[in-house]
Amino acid sequence: MVQKLSVKGVALAFAIVWAGWYAACALLFLVAPSFALSLVNYFFHGIDLTIIAKTGMDIGSVVIGLVVSVIFAYASGAVFAALYNKLSK
Repeated sequence: MVQKLSVKGVALAFAIVWAGWYAACALLFLVAPSFALSLVNYFFHGIDLTIIAKTGMDIGSVVIGLVVSVIFAYASGAVFAALYNKLSK
């Protein structure tokens, strides 16, 4: 028998993990922007983001980005758990 996942629990776990990754990424961009940008470029399979990258970060952008991405991560976790529960029957 397959155990069901808690939709709220998985959603919250996704959101917390993503908030940590987001904070680490923002910190890396703050202390080593060129290095961070070169790492991010690897995620985009050859697209050069240095052409459109901003030269500085402001706290407002970081906070808004964190809030939006945590909401998206929470929703993704909820959908994942619900879909897992549905497909595991």
